[in-house]
Amino acid sequence: MAEDPKDPRFRGFRRVAWGVYLAFTTTFALLITYSVISSTMKMSPPHHSAESTLAVELCVVKARALFAELDQKRDELSNAKEVRVADTEWTKFRLDWLERQRQLEARCVGDSVEREKLKPVFKTLQSLMNLYTTHAVQYAGEIGPSVDKLRKQLDEAGH
Repeated sequence: MAEDPKDPRFRGFRRVAWGVYLAFTTTFALLITYSVISSTMKMSPPHHSAESTLAVELCVVKARALFAELDQKRDELSNAKEVRVADTEWTKFRLDWLERQRQLEARCVGDSVEREKLKPVFKTLQSLMNLYTTHAVQYAGEIGPSVDKLRKQLDEAGH
């Protein structure tokens, strides 16, 4: 009969080792969870409530302007001085833009029939911002270094 590999003399040590391991992994998991949640909260400004509403036509004009600004900023990604860090500039833009979008949404969306048509407009605007943000991060991280390298090589070849 084989000996039990778990020597009873080391039972206390094993308990302490398991306790340290579980405490460490639990703490690590909680820190990661906190980091993700706080980062998400910082990147998502709260929704507002408005005391006054704007005319539907004005809401449409302002929503178009928000979209034009969003699309122009996306278009500028490839023109950034350093494309590989364009995502950090996008993050600053995103927070400001979302804040203005949510303020406008609060002043435009309501329960009347004519305002019901504005709800999907603002939902789609926010969805586009999320998609463009993903695009900006991927563009800066995956394509940016190659674009920056090519620009540098073109500058060096031109001298």
